[in-house]
Amino acid sequence: MKKELGIGLGILLIANLAGCQENSTAKNVDSQKQFQSKVLAKNKSESKLKTEVQSKSVCESKEKANAESKSKNDADVKAKTEESPKTNSDQVATNSYSTQLVPDDLQGTWYSSDDNSSSPIVFTPNEMKIGSSVTEIHGSNEMTDQDKRVINNNDISAMNDARENWLLANMVTDTDGNTWLNLRGWYQNVGAGSFYKVTIKQVEGQAIKVMTSAHGGGMWSDGHYYTSQALADVNKNKTYQDDHLN
Repeated sequence: MKKELGIGLGILLIANLAGCQENSTAKNVDSQKQFQSKVLAKNKSESKLKTEVQSKSVCESKEKANAESKSKNDADVKAKTEESPKTNSDQVATNSYSTQLVPDDLQGTWYSSDDNSSSPIVFTPNEMKIGSSVTEIHGSNEMTDQDKRVINNNDISAMNDARENWLLANMVTDTDGNTWLNLRGWYQNVGAGSFYKVTIKQVEGQAIKVMTSAHGGGMWSDGHYYTSQALADVNKNKTYQDDHLN
């Protein structure tokens, strides 16, 4: 009987030990699963945080680059907007035409058959063309101190090659009240230059436009031009009552 009781107690003890071991193993497994879950959750959280940080860093870099680009563009625009005009009067002024210098009635193509005339002459708002030669016409507002040194002091070293062939335009009125376009060489300091005006003349009962050219201080007439070659041929070397003849 004692022997059987001892065997029974032994079996029960082994069973209890096995149960304890199973419980311990189960607890260990659960503990490992919980640990792994925490590790995965932590890794996931760190990965998410890392992604957010990287994304934020990229956005900040883009924003910084955009801000720097905008700042540079704003600075360039401001510099161009606030750029002061050149104060050095020796600097070359712009060649763009700011105003019309040739009167409307002079613009167009003019023909002459007069002796020693230059034909045809073509006027545009800011150019004069004789044959194949086209000359720019500019105003006195484009005259720089450097240009004036050439004219007033004969300082040839100050001459601007790009302006050497320019014409200087002025409107002048003669003693009869007629208005002329006066053209002189840009660096011309001797002589009155050439003069041009348009009047309506009665020729054989017909009113026609006539451009008269003149020269010198007395505005001496030296030629007449017409709107067609046919009119020029018919009126070759013709003089008019208001001509100033030298």
